[in-house]
Amino acid sequence: MVETVPKLCPPAHQNANRTQCIPTSVGTIKSCQISHLPEIANLFRSGLIRHDLPADGEPKEHKALFASHAVAFKKGKKTLFELPLQSGCQVKLVIRLAGSGLSGLVRIPHEDAECQRVSGQYQDFVARGSQRLWELIEQRTADEGDATKNL
Repeated sequence: MVETVPKLCPPAHQNANRTQCIPTSVGTIKSCQISHLPEIANLFRSGLIRHDLPADGEPKEHKALFASHAVAFKKGKKTLFELPLQSGCQVKLVIRLAGSGLSGLVRIPHEDAECQRVSGQYQDFVARGSQRLWELIEQRTADEGDATKNL
C-alpha cells in the first residue's frame, strides 16, 4: 500500500517541490490517500512495516548470510539495493508490488496470513485492471475497424 498517491491528488494539494500529497484538512486527507484507490485502501488489518522501494532495478529474491529473507533490486548483475525482510511471504509481496511498478514508501503486513491475503487481493486487483484495459483496447480497435469500413 502506498503511503501517498502523488499523481492522483488534486493540484491544490500538491507541493511544487515534492511529489507528496499535502492535505490541508481532514476531508482532504481522505480524498488524497483513500478515495483514489477504493479497492485496495483498506487491505491491511494487522500491524505494518514501512519500506522504501527503489524505482530502479529488477526485484529478485535474495538470500544472504545475515538476511535469510531479502529482496535485491538488480540492474544486470549489479545489486543496486538490498531490502531485508522478516519472512518469505513478505519477500513475495514486495517482489509483486515492485514488479508491477510500485516504488516509494510501501507498508507491508507483519503476519504471514495477512501478507498472503494482501498479496492475493493485490494480484486480483492488477488482473482486473489488466482485463479492463484489454477490453477497452479491443473496443477501440473494433471502432477503428468499423470506421475504415465506412470510408
